[in-house]
Amino acid sequence: MESVRSQQEQLESGVMQQLEQLNAQIVQFREIASRLEERIHLLENKQKSSLPTQQTEQESVFQGEIDIRTDAPATSWKKYPEQLIFESIDASNKTFTIFPEITHGIKQLELSFLVIGNICIGVKESGEKVPYTKHPYNHPYATKAAYFHKNGRLYYKEIGTEGNQIFQANDENKIVIEVNMNTRQMHLIINNKQQPVFMSKLPDSVQFFIHMTDIREYVRILSVKELSEPTTSSIDGEIEVKWFHLEDYLN
Repeated sequence: MESVRSQQEQLESGVMQQLEQLNAQIVQFREIASRLEERIHLLENKQKSSLPTQQTEQESVFQGEIDIRTDAPATSWKKYPEQLIFESIDASNKTFTIFPEITHGIKQLELSFLVIGNICIGVKESGEKVPYTKHPYNHPYATKAAYFHKNGRLYYKEIGTEGNQIFQANDENKIVIEVNMNTRQMHLIINNKQQPVFMSKLPDSVQFFIHMTDIREYVRILSVKELSEPTTSSIDGEIEVKWFHLEDYLN
């Protein structure tokens, strides 16, 4: 009898410990959800109070060292005095193609993520239009686009190469895509640290793009620059992914 009672007490004690752990996890999840809701609420209030200017398609939407345009619907982005914000208002594919095309020199796109979901940023071959409602990962666009995903992988032709840091949703985390048409390379820089996985053998002409799929994602464009010298170089442990060119295999 004592043995049965002891086993029952041990079982009850174990169940109580599991319940306490579960309750602690629930409290943590609620705190995270509360902070996220507060962040979204502050962002929405900021947007409403700033009176953004809506533009028509392919008008200049951001004026910096390089003025940029987008062919995305005007309802999907907002222009503020010193920044441009792309937003995802529902759970569906949204590809923001950025103009002008990049054919020479060294260009940098700097951005941060206010709220991050299933986001990717990269380049596509000019002339190969990825519709606003399509994902560059899918056929027939996968061979014409290369991008860095929030999970730290560089995707090309539906294959992800690991090795880079993951993206973080924080105004202080600066994400930079550097395209060097002199060397035909694309590099990712996170908080001034060059990431090891990069793209080489880019086509003659490319365009930046941003893709989002989750609801309430926000990407802030901080700057678009042209550089006289690259900020990237060969580093230890780098991993090269090459763009496919048919002529390389025919010659």
